[in-house]
Amino acid sequence: MRIAIALFIALGQASVAAHELDELTAPRALSPFDSVVLGFLLIIGALYAVGSRRLSQIGAKRRAFEPIAFAVGWAALMVSVLPPIDALAIELFSVHMAQHELMMLVGGPLVMAGRPVPVWLIALPPALKRTAVAILQSRSLIEGFIERRNLLGELLPNRKKPTLWFGVKEFKEGVLTIKDDKRTGLITIDIDWKDASVAAQWANGFVALANERIRARAIDESTRNIAFLTKQVSQTSVVEVQHALYGLIENETKTLMLANARVEYAFTVIDPAVPPERKFSPRRSLIVLGGILAGLTIGFMIAYARPALARLKKSNPT
Repeated sequence: MRIAIALFIALGQASVAAHELDELTAPRALSPFDSVVLGFLLIIGALYAVGSRRLSQIGAKRRAFEPIAFAVGWAALMVSVLPPIDALAIELFSVHMAQHELMMLVGGPLVMAGRPVPVWLIALPPALKRTAVAILQSRSLIEGFIERRNLLGELLPNRKKPTLWFGVKEFKEGVLTIKDDKRTGLITIDIDWKDASVAAQWANGFVALANERIRARAIDESTRNIAFLTKQVSQTSVVEVQHALYGLIENETKTLMLANARVEYAFTVIDPAVPPERKFSPRRSLIVLGGILAGLTIGFMIAYARPALARLKKSNPT
């Protein structure tokens, strides 16, 4: 995307030097850039609708105002892009400023209030959601979790010199289980540990760390993108190009605001982990029952074997 933008800016500056504007850069309503933004808004609106429908099908609890806030904010963004506002914004500076205020002060914050990222993730096809699952299964995330909570001693109590490599291996193979439901789009994290309270803390903390890392990555990327786009704005005098760049800066700013405002940025915890009141394992009743059956079996075998051995000794005296 950055290369394409840089090339377009270079072409736009060349056209200014030649004192002419081609059809692509000529200021007009529903320009190619507006069409791209319009298509983007239609995509995110459709994803939010599909994700909301899937959440309602699985009975997920959501705040009632979230879908309303997203719908109103999405509608405000659509109105700001479509005529007559977009057409008047080219001719009247006051309408142009009102258009920006409608995007920045109404559309952006309301879309953000609708918590769209988790809903979009649920709506995405399984192939696109693999990135989220891959992050949960990544070695770097597990290493960070083990180091933050200092778990090497608990995970490897019998090793004289526990290492992080074996700690990650033990955590992935013996403690952590990640289940991805293809039908509902839900991701379930299971932590199997001897202490139920600790297991619940680890499960909630693991998801929190994943959200924290994805948020930090999104903030860093958006900050760098905004700096790059702002620099490009100062290097061009083509109004239409500046308008398109400001639109990209607006999108990056919304991402930055969302990442800073939402703790549950990528993964929304629908059902947080709690310590179970009934033990999952070991099942002592089954162990006792199995021990009794094994004892009875061994006892019957011995009871039948002793007379047979005695008869064998009598029939074959030494």
